[in-house]
Amino acid sequence: MYHQIKLSSTEVSPSLITGNNLGDNDAEMFFKLLESNSVLRRLYLRNNHFEREAAKWFRDALATNESLRILDLSWNHLRLMGAIWICEGVQVPQKKRKFVAYFQAGVLSTRKIEVEK
Repeated sequence: MYHQIKLSSTEVSPSLITGNNLGDNDAEMFFKLLESNSVLRRLYLRNNHFEREAAKWFRDALATNESLRILDLSWNHLRLMGAIWICEGVQVPQKKRKFVAYFQAGVLSTRKIEVEK
């Protein structure tokens, strides 16, 4: 299944892309989007099918993107290692920013991870 998602370069409102059956093959598209978008602040991708391989794409995107403040990947299948890889992307030396990531942490709970650099 092919997904086409386009966000304008002036997008400042939250982008809600939940429950769309997106998976690891779609993660590269979000890498390209985040790599070139300097105004997107909030991206909600919960309840899709991203797994650990997708976490590597998000890690690399977060290493270069300085505008994103909230990334919600809860109710995906990233597991602990995927969450660690995504947090590594925020840890690279950049301008000071506050970043919040949401991950599923069990059957009925979601964990919030805040990183301030």
